[in-house]
Amino acid sequence: LHIESLDLLCFGSSDGLIRIYEDKYSNLEEFPKILKGHTKTIRALSYQEENGILASCSFEFIIYIWNPYLNEPLLRIKGSFFFHF
Repeated sequence: LHIESLDLLCFGSSDGLIRIYEDKYSNLEEFPKILKGHTKTIRALSYQEENGILASCSFEFIIYIWNPYLNEPLLRIKGSFFFHF
């Protein structure tokens, strides 16, 4: 996910981590900021520009709401097997 207004690149991965790189340098070999919360593969990332929040969901049926600059999620929403996006 590319967040142009913040010059950030965000990647969700199979290890449940979200990695955030500063895009202005475009050096993916630098150490990224890592957001931890999910325990399974990240399914999707979305950024809401108006409020500056990042949403992530995973195969554990949990949605986290993040401020991309903080290490802890702002909100955790638990879904179920019947909860579809």
